[in-house]
Amino acid sequence: MAAKNAASQFVGNIGEKVTLTCTIDRIFYFQNDYGLQSIFTMWCDGNVIVYKGSACLGEKGDIIEVSAKVKKHDVYNGTKQTVLLRPRVIG
Repeated sequence: MAAKNAASQFVGNIGEKVTLTCTIDRIFYFQNDYGLQSIFTMWCDGNVIVYKGSACLGEKGDIIEVSAKVKKHDVYNGTKQTVLLRPRVIG
């Protein structure tokens, strides 16, 4: 898994709208002042894609097509991640 994570690259440019076909790898749910929130970790062509918010994109293992803006590029535990903003499942 470490080699797979190390190969991850950033996708798109910040502020750019992208359409990606992703496989949902992990979902973490938590409660905060805004209600039930989730963190979706997905894979798209060997790259890590993350969404943090209240929208439900699917279940673990689902392959989805999502349209969203690139919110930011982030590095978490040495892994490059592309964080999405306002994703919409289109397929």
